[in-house]
Amino acid sequence: MRRESTLHQQLKLLYAKSAERREVRVGDYRVDAISRGTLIEIQQSGLSAIRHKIQTLLHDHRVLVVKPIVATRMLRTRQNAQSEYAAPRKSPYRGSWLDAFDELMHLFRVFPHPQLKIELLLIDIEEDRTRKARHRFRRADHVVDDRRLLQIRERCLLRTPADLEQLVPPFPAAPFTTAELALAWDVPRWTAQKIAWCFRTVGAWAPVGFSKRSVLYLPHAA
Repeated sequence: MRRESTLHQQLKLLYAKSAERREVRVGDYRVDAISRGTLIEIQQSGLSAIRHKIQTLLHDHRVLVVKPIVATRMLRTRQNAQSEYAAPRKSPYRGSWLDAFDELMHLFRVFPHPQLKIELLLIDIEEDRTRKARHRFRRADHVVDDRRLLQIRERCLLRTPADLEQLVPPFPAAPFTTAELALAWDVPRWTAQKIAWCFRTVGAWAPVGFSKRSVLYLPHAA
């Protein structure tokens, strides 16, 4: 069984100070924490892994899904399991709220739901890594040993489809295409298409026609 990361432990403590309210059995499942009658599930990895669990728990409980989004990483790397970690160095990786859509799309068969809230945390972390021998079929040249929380930059609570607009920059005058979104946000077209799919799936945006064979979207509030 994989060891729980320090980051996961830190986040559980953030949401439930009392040990009795952490790692609680609820029916067939174990949840990370309970606070004021709400079940709290903290998911560092993919949200698709807990979709069925969340669907089941929502039948009888209020549920808060907490998803951390990494903004920056400080990396400590060692050559092997017997060596010491090198001094921390800053990774060139930069994350943003737009990265949340890669995972949120896996919960959009559940969200929105009157008993479900999703809290996104934009965080800075420190990550310990051990190098491994390169293999042509392996993409990563390291394994992650542990992650630790350095700070929470921002928090974003999602209750309704309209709340998703907190995660994106201002969009062009409606109606607009994903090509116009990509240009306005300075992102690849496929990123804009994925985000538009998310807004459309939860009912926040509606397709209203075509422009040069591209779908035109109109936010419901527009």
